[in-house]
Amino acid sequence: MKKTLTILLFVFTVTASFAQVTAQDFTKTDCDGLSHHLFAELDSGYCVFMEFAMMPSCQPCIIAGKKVEKMKLTVNAQHPGQMKWYLMEFSGSSNCASMTNWKNTNGITSTALPQGNTEVDYYGGMGMPTLVLLGGADHKVLWRKVGGFVSADTTVIKQKIDDFFAVSAAHEAAQSVKFAVSPNPAQDILTVSLEGQNNIKLIHSIMVYNAAGALITTQAWQPQDRNTVNVATQPKGLYVLTLHNEQGQTIGRQQFIKE
Repeated sequence: MKKTLTILLFVFTVTASFAQVTAQDFTKTDCDGLSHHLFAELDSGYCVFMEFAMMPSCQPCIIAGKKVEKMKLTVNAQHPGQMKWYLMEFSGSSNCASMTNWKNTNGITSTALPQGNTEVDYYGGMGMPTLVLLGGADHKVLWRKVGGFVSADTTVIKQKIDDFFAVSAAHEAAQSVKFAVSPNPAQDILTVSLEGQNNIKLIHSIMVYNAAGALITTQAWQPQDRNTVNVATQPKGLYVLTLHNEQGQTIGRQQFIKE
């Protein structure tokens, strides 16, 4: 028994020692059919949080997921449209139906990405949940924990996120665009009005995020000083509208309310 424990400890130590300090790239299609390219998202200035869970019976994974959900409310309000929240199943054997059921049962809103076993191996995941926070154009691992989740971890994670956005200008372009949204509150059509027509050439697209930080609509910018966005079908609440240049960088951000 002693020998077995020694071997297991050795394996864990060796695996942990090889845990990476930079992210492993992936391009995955989520369970809603949308594609995600990790390095492109990091290069655009997003901070990315990933939870790897053992489904369906890992109680620490459920606890971690629920605690992270509470933290999300504060983080997404403070850094709207700047976070990506991903959920993966550690073995790579769960399909989207079982992952979606696990999410819904436990009140988890993170985007489900199937086939997470390669990433678990890369980040040294010997325990569940494995939690990883990534950020920056250098694709850095900002924080990582393998098993042993405690509630205080969410305080650490949030601080790491705040620190990233405080010290990094990667999520903002050198040139910014001043604009207004009206009416605010809005009911159906939102008008985006630029201040200075010479800014038109800087803008490539418009994106709208809900209060949870989820992207709900994106559209190309028409080359004129005013564009409109239809929000009639969106539920009431707080939203964030962002303007982006051709490189995908955020060059303007405004909040609005949908009545």
